[in-house]
Amino acid sequence: MRISNVPFLFIILCYCFWMHHTVYFTGVSGQIVEDQQQSLLKLKNSLKFEQEKSHKLVFWNSSIDCCKWTGVTCDKEGHVIGLDLNGESINGGFDNS
Repeated sequence: MRISNVPFLFIILCYCFWMHHTVYFTGVSGQIVEDQQQSLLKLKNSLKFEQEKSHKLVFWNSSIDCCKWTGVTCDKEGHVIGLDLNGESINGGFDNS
C-alpha cells in the first residue's frame, strides 16, 4: 500500500515546489518593475527640461505603469529595455544619484 502512495505524494510535492517558486519569482519580478519605475522618476526629477515643450517626461508619474510612458520601451516581462528622450529640450546634466 505504501508503494501506491509514493506517486501521489511525489505529485503533491512537485506541485508545492512549483507554487512556491511561482509566487516567489512573480513577487521578485513585480518588485524589480516597481524599482525601475522609481529609478525613472528619480531620473526625471534630476533632469532640467522645459515642461511646456515636453511631450514625454511631463507625463511620467507614479500613477501610470512606466511601460506605458511615452519614451520608455519594455520587454514582455515588463523590464525597461530602452529610453527615447529625443525632443525633450533637456539642458544641463543630472545629479550623481
